[in-house]
Amino acid sequence: MKTKTTLAALALLALGACKSSTGSDPKPISGEDSFTTPSLTAYAPYSENGYNWSIQNGSLVGAGPATQAVLTRVGLTMTNGWVEAVSSHADDGGLVVRYQSGTDYYLLAFRDDAAPSPRGSQNLAVYHHEGTAYDQMWVKDVDWPRGTAKTVRFEAAGDKLRVYFDGALQAELTPSPVINDHFPYTGGGSLGLRYSAADATWITTFDTFRWYVLP
Repeated sequence: MKTKTTLAALALLALGACKSSTGSDPKPISGEDSFTTPSLTAYAPYSENGYNWSIQNGSLVGAGPATQAVLTRVGLTMTNGWVEAVSSHADDGGLVVRYQSGTDYYLLAFRDDAAPSPRGSQNLAVYHHEGTAYDQMWVKDVDWPRGTAKTVRFEAAGDKLRVYFDGALQAELTPSPVINDHFPYTGGGSLGLRYSAADATWITTFDTFRWYVLP
């Protein structure tokens, strides 16, 4: 008769064999686009009214006129994780998570201090674009001189949205009607970049775009 210890050992061996036969656990997906090669085909464009994306001198450039021009990364969806951009010139840039369609996504808009008024004093702002509305949930003025490269990160984690600026947490939000999000959404969606521009003088550059998608 097998002892309890023997049976337990056999069970552990069987469990190990089962895991090895099915493969390892899913791993996070991470990536980076430094825009040193023509990579626009890796993104799907959407705009409410025009867009002008280009890759110039190792940067992704969005120029006007354009209204809420979005690029989502083809083949990637994310429920939890983050997207991050490095920029040194931002008249009205942004990061997008949980993108369902051109009329349903979360947006972290970012602008440097030289951006057209009042954006220069609204450097970071979080919105839920739902239908025709852009419901602003949060805004903050930070120190961002034009020409200075800054790293902006937008994180989705369950029912939380987090904003980081140069590695420092700026906000942790729980989307709800209390903070002006009338249709909170915590599911998956595409991820990407965004800019808006009233005319050709409005320019936003993305020197690097990174993403980290949890399984």
